[in-house]
Amino acid sequence: MNRQRALIGLILIAGLTAAAAAQILMGEVVAGDEDFGFYNNAVFTADGLLGLVTDPQNSRVIVFDPYRWTDNIIAYVATGQEPAGIYLTPDGLHACVLNIDSDTVTIIRLADFQTATYTPPVLSDFAYYNNIAFSSTGLYGFVCDARTTVNQLYVFRVTTTPGDLHHATLWANMGTGPARTYVTPDGQRAFVLCNGRTDDDQISVIDLFNEPTFAVQHTFVVVDADFDRTGSDFLCLNNIVFSPDSRWGYVCDPQYNDVVAFEIGNYANQPYLDIPGEATPDASLSRIAITPDGARLVASSIVLNRLYVVDAGSLELLRTITDAMGFADFDGYNNIAVLSDNRTGLIHSVGSDELMIFDCLTGGYAFRDTGPAPEDLAVSPDEQFLAGLNVGRALGEDSTSIFCLTPAIIDFPFFRTGTGEFTGYGVSNPVNGSQSLLIYGYDNDGDLLAGTNNGAAQLMEPLTQFSFIGDIQLGLPAGTHTGWLRLVSNSLTARAFFLNTNLTGDYMDGTIATDGVFEDYTVTHVQEHFSGGVYTVQTELFILNPYDDTIHVELSLRNAAGTQIGFMETDLEGRHMLTGTMHDLFFRNESFLNLPDGYLVGTTDDGYGVVGFAMIRHLNAEGGVVTVHSVPLQWDPNVNTLYSAHVASGGEQPGFINPYDTVFHVINTAAETAEVTLAFTDDAHVASTTANYTLTAGQQLVVPAWQAFGLTDPATRPPYVTGNVKITSDRTGLLGDVVFGDGLNALPAFESCLALETAPARQAVFSHVAHGPVGDGTLMYFNGISVCNFNTYPVDATVWIYRQDGTLTGTHVLHLEADSRYLGLLSNIIPAAWPQLGGYVVLDATGPVVAFELFLDNNSRLLSAVPRN
Repeated sequence: MNRQRALIGLILIAGLTAAAAAQILMGEVVAGDEDFGFYNNAVFTADGLLGLVTDPQNSRVIVFDPYRWTDNIIAYVATGQEPAGIYLTPDGLHACVLNIDSDTVTIIRLADFQTATYTPPVLSDFAYYNNIAFSSTGLYGFVCDARTTVNQLYVFRVTTTPGDLHHATLWANMGTGPARTYVTPDGQRAFVLCNGRTDDDQISVIDLFNEPTFAVQHTFVVVDADFDRTGSDFLCLNNIVFSPDSRWGYVCDPQYNDVVAFEIGNYANQPYLDIPGEATPDASLSRIAITPDGARLVASSIVLNRLYVVDAGSLELLRTITDAMGFADFDGYNNIAVLSDNRTGLIHSVGSDELMIFDCLTGGYAFRDTGPAPEDLAVSPDEQFLAGLNVGRALGEDSTSIFCLTPAIIDFPFFRTGTGEFTGYGVSNPVNGSQSLLIYGYDNDGDLLAGTNNGAAQLMEPLTQFSFIGDIQLGLPAGTHTGWLRLVSNSLTARAFFLNTNLTGDYMDGTIATDGVFEDYTVTHVQEHFSGGVYTVQTELFILNPYDDTIHVELSLRNAAGTQIGFMETDLEGRHMLTGTMHDLFFRNESFLNLPDGYLVGTTDDGYGVVGFAMIRHLNAEGGVVTVHSVPLQWDPNVNTLYSAHVASGGEQPGFINPYDTVFHVINTAAETAEVTLAFTDDAHVASTTANYTLTAGQQLVVPAWQAFGLTDPATRPPYVTGNVKITSDRTGLLGDVVFGDGLNALPAFESCLALETAPARQAVFSHVAHGPVGDGTLMYFNGISVCNFNTYPVDATVWIYRQDGTLTGTHVLHLEADSRYLGLLSNIIPAAWPQLGGYVVLDATGPVVAFELFLDNNSRLLSAVPRN
């Protein structure tokens, strides 16, 4: 099986899925002088781009950007006195704030933060345990009067248009002590939880069918229930949840520790589960949640500090989740959230200052540190963020923690410094929104490197690029360091790459880094010559296990005929690197190895994966590196077409210090013989031709472009020929790469490699720009791109070039006719791009294209091709 998966979990804990273990604290909202109550809460806007939290100390709502690590407050919105809860309308257009001192509701229009105030028509009293609910249209809001002597619910119009916002007062047939209102998923009914009795508490049903006419349809007793029951040091703040089809409601009865179901429309039908082990004198069932698919319920005990997972259909207790260490400590204000995977749950542990992540299916759990006394939590609609209120600090020092629930974890499987080499990294933020990064450096054994800034936090403004040298960014001491880097971003739009070079810039190459891991993979070409302890060419493999768990790795080295000539397997510990040349890994006891061609196939345990690449070095007689090129890991997508956006061959003096050569490596991964065709399109349309090959199962084709297409040997310095190649097979199962390099010297002066594209795409990001003189101008970098349209119709490709600070260098539209391409320097596309060191390039085409960027210098010492990201 060939699979590439996203790496979505930093730590795998027994019993937890990767998704359930990926929560990372990536920010804190601190306005200053805020003092939250246990009753305050946060919400996110419908698009997840903004969060809002009530601040009763200052009678305001704090609006924050969850993507920003710091400096994240966007606005303050004034409210009535002592704002408690904040609630978002179903249409996402407004937020409504319950003010429990002024007994009003502040309505906020989220488009521009304009406000209006709703004041009930008679003397009223709102309490911390009240909430606000809405009709399904979002046009009307419902709020209960806290006084048990009036038993009223107010209906108000949700608008910021000036005028009387009161719509109706519902009191007829209302239960005793209406507290909180909950609306069914179908929007047809609202249920009011009434806590005004000491026994046999009630739930009132409001008919929403005939909006804007609302009436209490029915009030029924939940037998023996005592909602919001208080003990010597606790309050059970009960809530109602519904099945997705709106046929059943569920609520906890803390008096007898029951999970009670009620059939909507047949309210006398109240099956229940009596939770075993909960004693009635210390009744403690509080909050309840339901999985999005309606299959399971989760209820919290705030005396025994347990979670109960219950089958929603049969009311069978499935499992009890108890913190074995005894640190978990819940209260009635610790609400429960369950994510869309229908198994990952979240709840704060107020007594231990932690976020508890649990798995409804396995009962596994883990904890993340928060601020002091975390109470309410809110999850953004896209499940990217969790906001948690920390209420336990001194007056005026409370805060809101921001956890990223689905971080992008990008691992760079290479880091080297102090050996005459250094590694540079680039991260681009190609969207009009901020993002925050955490950067960690590890050695090959998975231990954090001893740096003064290891775990560096970096805020990226919209449209900016961040580039850094590994050892400098991490604050490492002088000396030799090798290992790998992990970048954690709270945005899935982060794009990254790395380049390795020596101090004098004689060579440079690297590849992109993504949030993917490979379960099965191929290094599409390797080369090695070893004799008597001396290499002339070597392939070093870098394989990283990004998980905490040990995984099993198997590697098969094959020659160009597809025959296995070496095999190794090992158990690779968590966060460890496997490195070595082909000789080190497969022929350690041999004194001679000559491997002119071949490839490597690797596999890992099912459900896991690795990150990695190979680096091929050409060395001189003294063992010094002359040039390097990187070969990425590839997974087999079972395609029958590959694309190369560039072919270069030849080059006359004096225009070319060295002529160019292009070599293709193509593997038939099918289980049977394949007929493979390489179709070359010459940019000048004078040398276009095809070449046909028969490849047996597993065979690797290694062929220079000049031999395949009848061009002149580049070593004789013929005129420069460029173009593109489309490779097709009569079988699915085609994989390969292309190497651009020196066509003159047996020991090449420069080389670079690109994986052959398996699927053209409309969009591309190239995460670095290096186009201009360096230092005194003796050394100059040139940066170009190739964009190829393999379609039978024209395509327009818009190119944007950005500077590091996010400002736009310029934009230009490239028009590509059918089966044509553009090849040129960035300054040919946008003249202002010369000189520019730093930044990135974005491409967006009207049809799928194949594109890459290329770096070279004015001395023909280095060449580096970087694929789209």
